[in-house]
Amino acid sequence: YSAVPRYEVNRPRIILQNAQPGQKEQKEVLVKSNYGETLEIANVSSRLGYMKIVGREVEENALKLTIEISMPDKETAARRYFSDELKITFENKQEVDIRVSGWFKT
Repeated sequence: YSAVPRYEVNRPRIILQNAQPGQKEQKEVLVKSNYGETLEIANVSSRLGYMKIVGREVEENALKLTIEISMPDKETAARRYFSDELKITFENKQEVDIRVSGWFKT
């Protein structure tokens, strides 16, 4: 048997290189329902608080999300590398994850 996943995330992992501490960057992510469901977001949570949804457009059976990533400031960024995870829960209790990884400019 072969089946497609219930939701498909175009850009499930965002990688940022040469990030500047304290800066913000926006990226677009497309979340698509492969079974024609309407996507209604019930809850959004960011593990470390670096990511949030600042815009959303509804397309047929998909959501085009604009995600803002706030890089940690120098005091918080003890290491050269940072990461975070955005968990989106839909009305039907299904979840998708979007991850960000970044490296600070040296």
